[in-house]
Amino acid sequence: MTYLLFRCFICLWRVLPIALLICAFTTSAFAQAPEAAKPSDVRIIIDVSGSMKKNDPQNLRRPALDMLIKLLPEDSKAGVWTFGQYVNMLVKHRLVDEQWKQEASNDAQTINSVAQFTNIGEALEKASYDKHYSTKDQFQTHLILLTDGMVDIARDPAANVMERNRILNEILPGYQDAGFTIHTISLSDNADKKLMDRLSLATNGQSVVAKSADELMQVFLQVFNQAVPKEEVPLEGNSFFTDSSIEEFTALIFRQPGSPQAQLISPDQTAYTKATKDPTVSWFGTNEYDLITVKQPLEGEWRILADLEPQSRVTVVSDLSLVVKPIPTNLLINDQVDLSLALREENKVIKRAEFLNLLDIDVTVKAIDHLKEGGDKEGGDKENGDKQWQKRLSDGLVPGDGVFTDRLDYFRETGQYSITVNVDGKTFQRRFNQQVSVRNAFAVESSVDDKDGKTQYKVMVIPQDQSVNLGKTQVVGKLKDPSGASNIKNFRFTDEQLWELLIHPQQQGEYFLTLRITTVNEKGDTNNIIPKPLSFTYPLTDNVFEPDAVVDEQTDIPIDEPVEPEPISTSNTAEPAPEQTSEAEQTPPEKEQPKDYSRWILYGVLVSVNIFIVLIVYILYRKLFKRKTAVADDDQQPGDAKPAAAAAASASGSEEPPMDEMAINDLADDDIDLSTDADAEADPDLDISEDNDPLADLSPDALDDDDAASDDEDPEFSLDDFAPDALDDDDDNK
Repeated sequence: MTYLLFRCFICLWRVLPIALLICAFTTSAFAQAPEAAKPSDVRIIIDVSGSMKKNDPQNLRRPALDMLIKLLPEDSKAGVWTFGQYVNMLVKHRLVDEQWKQEASNDAQTINSVAQFTNIGEALEKASYDKHYSTKDQFQTHLILLTDGMVDIARDPAANVMERNRILNEILPGYQDAGFTIHTISLSDNADKKLMDRLSLATNGQSVVAKSADELMQVFLQVFNQAVPKEEVPLEGNSFFTDSSIEEFTALIFRQPGSPQAQLISPDQTAYTKATKDPTVSWFGTNEYDLITVKQPLEGEWRILADLEPQSRVTVVSDLSLVVKPIPTNLLINDQVDLSLALREENKVIKRAEFLNLLDIDVTVKAIDHLKEGGDKEGGDKENGDKQWQKRLSDGLVPGDGVFTDRLDYFRETGQYSITVNVDGKTFQRRFNQQVSVRNAFAVESSVDDKDGKTQYKVMVIPQDQSVNLGKTQVVGKLKDPSGASNIKNFRFTDEQLWELLIHPQQQGEYFLTLRITTVNEKGDTNNIIPKPLSFTYPLTDNVFEPDAVVDEQTDIPIDEPVEPEPISTSNTAEPAPEQTSEAEQTPPEKEQPKDYSRWILYGVLVSVNIFIVLIVYILYRKLFKRKTAVADDDQQPGDAKPAAAAAASASGSEEPPMDEMAINDLADDDIDLSTDADAEADPDLDISEDNDPLADLSPDALDDDDAASDDEDPEFSLDDFAPDALDDDDDNK
């Protein structure tokens, strides 16, 4: 019996830690289950100032806005505002339906470029009129701001500066508190890109630039996809597949120049065109795109006969949907994305293993082609100048909770990346796609101008990490002049929420500027970030500065030991300089991650449980041992030199030992003398019974001696007899 209890506790001891680990990971997985997205509340603000006549001469804002209006789902809310000197609500902000779409399309044709000034602040205020009582639990609010200029409310520059600061210090915090997201579109280089970036980064929105009005359509769509995410099916080549769960699909087709008018071919080979009259098909076509909606589509392969642009897509409305946990729009270099996705049917996560085993889930991370060219890194495949990485999430055992997870860590360069998830369920297909921007924690920009007839160089350090404590961040520089002398320069923090240094050169020749940015995190730890050095030549040449392109995070780099740049021709672009840098400079920064103590807590629990089990085993063993000894003492007759059982065994010489003696292995040394109790009585030093040693139970070191004493008092319960392998020897000896 003792042996069986002992083995049970040993098994429990081994299994319990594994069970705890399984429970911990299972709980973590369930916590990551993505929820269905809320309906979108989209508020579009469009600049109608006079400068738009130059930057958008064909008024392409009209068809771009009209496309967004037609793409809005009917469970969303929307409104349109225009602004110049004054702000007007062009389309009333309310729930979207067919009547709203018709009115909005008509009103979009009235957009013009006749207003004076650019009153961005008032436009932001009026578009967020309900931020204090907004129903953000019901909708996810996104604001899309299009402008081509700076903050301009008066002819007095000081008034414009004050208004800009009011936007940053008063209006923007209200958007953050309300949970609103601002997406900005800058049309032309005259737009205040710093302000646009600040508004978007602070609210986790996109900040994009349309270099010309011809790009407005694609830029509007890119931002719209972020504001109103829709489930897609893969459009491979010119075909896509529908399944029985799809209630409706919408194909947005961008045709290449010179392409013939599009045709849509159904699975039963029926051809649809813009002129087709069918109550289940809605077709809207322009010179730029075709928007086709089909309700209750046939199941099978659909084909599009046209020369398609890559931006074409097919979105669906279905009871079987792919849901992805929201991904941040803006990342820092070396940030990681925790991807979590699941399939929902009737708004419930599908957990059936027989269904999940049929899925092929592939994730593709692609760097957009404007990233600097170079060799592939981290297994990236180069395709048309892009770098991309692929992995399959569905390999291995399917998750018990139906949630597939992975960690994406491919964001090691600045630029735009796309994250695409393709699900192939053999009888259905789904796709998710999102773009993210990867930035440095700090951007360094420079400019040169003449002030009072003297050349002035300006260097600006712009924070792009929203977790940076601006009040505790310090920026200093070491300026080395042509004579070799160096001076420490402190940057000034301005009302524009950036650090600025003005340089007035006196000597002719080349100057070098080394920067150090010292940040303090929420725990009080300091980090030093060392951007690549800048250089410029005075008097002014065709090129001014070598710009900073990569920010390297290092520690313990004193400002009096700067990294000197190689002599190069300076440039005013944002591309990296071709000089050779040290290994420390080439190392991308690692964003400090918050410490995770959950693993140590789990280890502590496991150790405590193990100690508890050991104590239970020890106590039970001791109690069983004492009980056996007490029973043996009661059975022994007074004056006997041996117990009765031992005497009988000695007399017969053939009787088997008691079953208790066959329970466990031999735990005593071979040289222990267990002959008779008379020996113990003859030698007082061997008398270590509980009567003579009351502290024996409290002393772990005396455990062996205590066991030996018990053996002397009761040979029937000898530890040597617990070894099954020694039974034959015991019989012979006895």
